[in-house]
Amino acid sequence: NVVVEIDGDAAHSTCRCVAYVLRDTPDGVRLFMRGLTYEDRWTRLAARFRIIHRRHVPEWSVEAPVEGFTASFDVVSKTLHSSDEIY
Repeated sequence: NVVVEIDGDAAHSTCRCVAYVLRDTPDGVRLFMRGLTYEDRWTRLAARFRIIHRRHVPEWSVEAPVEGFTASFDVVSKTLHSSDEIY
């Protein structure tokens, strides 16, 4: 589901994916799902391609209750920066 077009030191990619998120709410645990498309522009810097622009396009979303499970747990959250190795 990933399409990449490379033109010299520039590139464009499109990726369709689904995100799943569990959340504790006052009404219990809910599962949130979203279909989305990432449209990225890349440039080659220091012999590596890096994303220079990302467009997040929501396609659809749905939520549903989840029974017999808790979403409460410790998570270390990190926001990616364009200088991060995995960005």
